Amino acid sequence: MHKTTSMMALLFILVAIFAWNCHARPSTRGRGNIEDLIRRPNSFEEELLDSIVFRDRPKRQAIRTTVRINARLQSKYGWFLAIKDDGSVKGTTYNSPNAVLRLEVVGKSLLRIYGIKVKKYLAMDAKGRLYSTSQLNNDTLFNQYQGPLGFNTFSSATHLSKSQKKMYVALRDNGETKKGSRTKGTHKSAQFTVVRLTK
Repeated sequence: MHKTTSMMALLFILVAIFAWNCHARPSTRGRGNIEDLIRRPNSFEEELLDSIVFRDRPKRQAIRTTVRINARLQSKYGWFLAIKDDGSVKGTTYNSPNAVLRLEVVGKSLLRIYGIKVKKYLAMDAKGRLYSTSQLNNDTLFNQYQGPLGFNTFSSATHLSKSQKKMYVALRDNGETKKGSRTKGTHKSAQFTVVRLTK
């Protein structure tokens, strides 16, 4: 009798484990975000993001950097996003050291953009204005999205516009920044190519 009871208990545990594994298969919805780039060939995060485990976190909880990628962000108008020596954010030419950035992936489609030369982070305030800061705060968090044509957008992970729309990092055709409250992800000014650096 004792042996029969033990066998039934073991069988129950095996069935429970099998059912849990079937239920825990990852979802394939929401394509286009950083986690989906793992499945895409030739993506700039492809070989780096394989080791990331994404977890939901409260927005204000401290977030640890998982992956760092040195790159330049080239707008569709040809300008490279740069954090200047005086802390201002503008478009510049390719050979400017101020345009060398470090993308710090911290979670699911979530990253920070760090200016290596000036040692400051790109940030967006509640009005959609871009600035730089040496402090890690919620303004420095951006959501990254890669569209079907390969262009990337970076929207504030903390702030929405007054009309509750996403606010994007954007450079005008003259290289000046554009307020996030006046941008859309479909705007040419808000679309960037990630030029990954090997050194």
